Amino acid sequence: MSLILALTAAGMVVHLVRLKRPVNAKKWLLGFYFSLFCWQVENMVRYSLPPEYEGLLLPKLSATFILIPGLAFTLICHTQYVYCFLADPFPRERKKVFLISLVFFLAEFAFAVWNEFFGTGNFAYTRMSAFVFSAFFTLWMIALALRKARYLHGTDPKASKAHYIYAGINGCYVIGSTISIVFGFLTVPGSWSYFSFVWLGNLASIVLYIVTAAVPAGFQTKITGFSFIVAATILCIITMTFYPPDYSADLAAQMAQQQGLTRLVIIVPSVALLIVTLMPLMLRASLTRPLERLLEGVEKVNAGQLDTHVEVGLRDEIGLLTENFNHMTQSMKKAQDELTNYAQTLEIQVATRTKQLQQSLNDLKATQAQLIQREKMASLGELTAGIAHEIKNPLNFIVNFSEVSEDLADELREEINKVEIDKENVNSLLDDITGNFQKMVQHGKKASSIVSSMLKHSRASKGIKEQTDLNELIETYLHASYEEMQIKNKSFRSVIEKNLDPEIGKLNVVPEDIGRVLLNLFNNAFYSVSEKKKLLNGTFEPTVTITTKKESDRVALCIRDNGTGIPQQIIDKIFQPFFTTKPAGEGTGLGLSLSYDIITNGHKGEIIVETKEGEGTAFIVQLPFQEQKPTNSQ
Repeated sequence: MSLILALTAAGMVVHLVRLKRPVNAKKWLLGFYFSLFCWQVENMVRYSLPPEYEGLLLPKLSATFILIPGLAFTLICHTQYVYCFLADPFPRERKKVFLISLVFFLAEFAFAVWNEFFGTGNFAYTRMSAFVFSAFFTLWMIALALRKARYLHGTDPKASKAHYIYAGINGCYVIGSTISIVFGFLTVPGSWSYFSFVWLGNLASIVLYIVTAAVPAGFQTKITGFSFIVAATILCIITMTFYPPDYSADLAAQMAQQQGLTRLVIIVPSVALLIVTLMPLMLRASLTRPLERLLEGVEKVNAGQLDTHVEVGLRDEIGLLTENFNHMTQSMKKAQDELTNYAQTLEIQVATRTKQLQQSLNDLKATQAQLIQREKMASLGELTAGIAHEIKNPLNFIVNFSEVSEDLADELREEINKVEIDKENVNSLLDDITGNFQKMVQHGKKASSIVSSMLKHSRASKGIKEQTDLNELIETYLHASYEEMQIKNKSFRSVIEKNLDPEIGKLNVVPEDIGRVLLNLFNNAFYSVSEKKKLLNGTFEPTVTITTKKESDRVALCIRDNGTGIPQQIIDKIFQPFFTTKPAGEGTGLGLSLSYDIITNGHKGEIIVETKEGEGTAFIVQLPFQEQKPTNSQ
């Protein structure tokens, strides 16, 4: 068994030295297997010597400077590797344990030196002290593995499970050693239990390292290593069956046993060499090379070469896998070609559809421009209707005074043609005619002012900001909107409350644009109170309140009505283009949208809505107060 463990340890050392990939705590694992190799070689040499060599200088040196250090460093490195295995949550403890382990080693080494050179020289004492030394480390590794398993349970369940297995593996050494002590190492139960559990523990450790990727290894290396271990195990079982551990007093029997063991010692390395030499060649031809070809094909496909074809080789499982891989790449290539053709066709369709959408967008923009123009003309029509109603009064006065003046002129002419002229009557007639002309001039100027305002409003906005009296602008458009509402509804009357702050002065705005906003808001307010009055059958008094107020950096205009209000579910839509609650033919749905654009984009202001359904609505317009240079509004 020592020979097999030595060969296994040597193989692991070679593998770790050649391994280029990083390994967790590689130095401790290398130290473990190198020390294990030295320890097992010493065991193999010692147990090959006849009993009469016991107590000579060479065995003493071997036990003191090879066996004890080899065993000690095997356990020290193994403990440090258990600390680092998969995770290292206790780095400070690991360093302290390493120092304590060195102290234990020095104590064990000092005892071995004293026993071999200054004491009784009984090797059984050295072996017993080494067993106690090993038991302490093994129990500590079991406790450490269980602690780490519990520590990693919540964060890394796989690592936690691996540490539970590690604790079980170290338990194998304890079980084997315990049975050997109870029954005696040289008895059949003692020797077989020790061999079985120690060998099982070493084999399980190697498997655990490989499975958890603690020792990365290729597929070929794994199969070769496992094949060697299985063969060596069988040979070891055969050896122990024919040559069980026994210290016979018969020298002839000992020499016969020694010769048999010598032949087996030759056979085991020969079998190991045969396996290590031939197995890789067989595996490379039948397994690893086909897998490498398949892997190369996968890498090419991953790089985008879908026309890759891998040589099938033998019709085994790998050959069938390769054949299916080739079918898969052909299907992927066909699908890629179809997808490419579809993408090209789709690109043409997208270009055509984009052209159609662009044309539709252009048509929509043209329609939108027409609707905006229609809204502007509708606003102009509403203002013109109000102004026309207002201009009718001065024109009637002018006509009436003209007719009266004509009659007075006839009377004056008759008075002049008389023989005796009544100067007093003539002067009275002239005074009346002069007064009529003055009233005609007065009302003519009023009509001219109204016409000028109408023409000014009818002109397209140039977007030039001017210093404008907001209160005066409100008066003009409020009056025009109210008159227009009365033209539509002869019975319409509304209370108008005005709280205009005279301190606001003039604002730098586009008067035509702000006029459109005011006209739209006034029209909406009067429409709302008119509709509510219809619903309440005349028991309701319409009221519209206009308030202006100068604030720190802006002017606030509030137009509040006690009309129908706006439903809460549509409050977010009122500024959307073409959205309206008016019946068909009474609104385009662009008034509030244009007003919002004029206030927010054209004047960098804000328009806020406060409403409660059934109680009324307030539109609050906030305009910047600071002086601005005249610029084109957006």
